[in-house]
Amino acid sequence: MILGAITKKQTFAELINQANSMVTGVLHDPLKRSLNVMPSQACFGGVRAGAHSEIIITLLNEDSIGHRITIKPVSDKRIAIQQLEHGVIAPGMIRKISVLIRLGEDEKEDSIKDTL
Repeated sequence: MILGAITKKQTFAELINQANSMVTGVLHDPLKRSLNVMPSQACFGGVRAGAHSEIIITLLNEDSIGHRITIKPVSDKRIAIQQLEHGVIAPGMIRKISVLIRLGEDEKEDSIKDTL
């Protein structure tokens, strides 16, 4: 940014305004990209009847402040979601969420899709 200011011959005030607009853009981010969710989709593939399949979703706090999360129940009763650790997620800290699919023996083949 400083090299750009030198080559463009920006004044110090213009450089400060540019830096302030970058910070304001980050603070007012409508997408709230402070928590990185990996993977963003849990694709289980084929799941057998009578079997349990589990995927661990990792949340990484990339923000400079701590955050708490609340997991709301999903509408499909075959999906069980459990937060493995509770409390504040400090900056740089990782939390894990378990997503489990339970299919009964008598359930026929079907597609399961829900949003967490």
